[in-house]
Amino acid sequence: MPLNSKRTLTVILNEPYRIFFPLGMIIGLVGIGHWLFYSLGLRSTYSVYFHSFLQMHVFLGCFVAGFLLTSIPRFSGARHATLPEVLAILLLLLIQLVFLSTGVWLGAALCYIAFLLSMGCFIVVRFRKEKVREEPTEFVWIPMGIFHGITGTIIYAAARLRWAPAWMLEVGEEMTELGFIFCVVLGIGGFLAPRLLGRQKLLVRPIEGHSLEKISKIRRRRMAVHLMAGLILFVSFWLEGLEARVLSFTLRALVITAEFVWTGSLPFPPRTEGAHAKLLWLSIWMVAAGSWVLVFFPDQEKTMLHIIFIGGFSLMIFSVATVVVLSHAGEAARLHHRIWTLRVVLVAVLSALTCRIIASYFPEQYFSILAHASAFWILAAISWLILAVPKLLTVPGSIPTEDGSCHTD
Repeated sequence: MPLNSKRTLTVILNEPYRIFFPLGMIIGLVGIGHWLFYSLGLRSTYSVYFHSFLQMHVFLGCFVAGFLLTSIPRFSGARHATLPEVLAILLLLLIQLVFLSTGVWLGAALCYIAFLLSMGCFIVVRFRKEKVREEPTEFVWIPMGIFHGITGTIIYAAARLRWAPAWMLEVGEEMTELGFIFCVVLGIGGFLAPRLLGRQKLLVRPIEGHSLEKISKIRRRRMAVHLMAGLILFVSFWLEGLEARVLSFTLRALVITAEFVWTGSLPFPPRTEGAHAKLLWLSIWMVAAGSWVLVFFPDQEKTMLHIIFIGGFSLMIFSVATVVVLSHAGEAARLHHRIWTLRVVLVAVLSALTCRIIASYFPEQYFSILAHASAFWILAAISWLILAVPKLLTVPGSIPTEDGSCHTD
């Protein structure tokens, strides 16, 4: 059913991903295109800070916001996002883009903190204030991610303003970039990935011999384990700042791998048919494998982190965003057939990753190779937008789910 003026606002508030996903991909094109423009002489300067914070805070922030604002009300059974909530989060992301583009790093940091607080308030209102059904235990990672993001940004700002020791600059930078997104991936991915891969583990269910009190204890125990893992992750960033890099990377890799194995995302291949499941599984392997590569190559951290960034996070976004877009457009059945876009995405993203790693070993051609990496990722993003944009403008009367039933708004 095509969108019309009377339904547009309602549809966007019910499914905010329809504006956040394409916006995020466009911002990703800006952040990645930074290197291509510099290499072609279209920019006279480059900024690692601009590229890094734009991608980690704004690009990823758009997809995190789009997914959570859409899915949290469905998971919780609470009301949909309101217009002030969507506008506030959208404006905070766009203002960050402006501040980063003009070099106003403190303004960007303050906007990022406000963005995280806004997301936190949205989630708390749905799960606590409205007294809705219990959230998935893996979602305890989301407030931990917000804590990592806010704490890391404050530490980073304090160190840059020389209110804190210089060694804390790295702690804050790593915590605000990696800490937040690792937690979100372990929270959302820990819950969603096993379901998309066909490997969901029903560890908590009302079966004979399990009272509601017993189930509640199991849930609390699982949440306690997640919280302990989150604490270890938090400590790992401080260890890295104190030069215990190998120990820091090892603890991080252990937490990430253990969580993926425990929730069923790894190690076995997906049972679900479709390229989206294969891409998702590969992206999870990239996050885990990239974390372990850092243990053995700690001196090449900036290069090897791109295994996680490009092969892990971005490939995961392409996969999950495709599932969301097609499912909500009433075309979930397409996920089980060949989708040429996902093939292009896979080849382009892996080519971009290869070029980014190779670039560090050829300093004389460094920016030229980065331009090729940038071009490959841009190809993946544009291909995905060609698939997604028509679906973002289509709303079915009922939305098919993976099990063949229908959800009607």
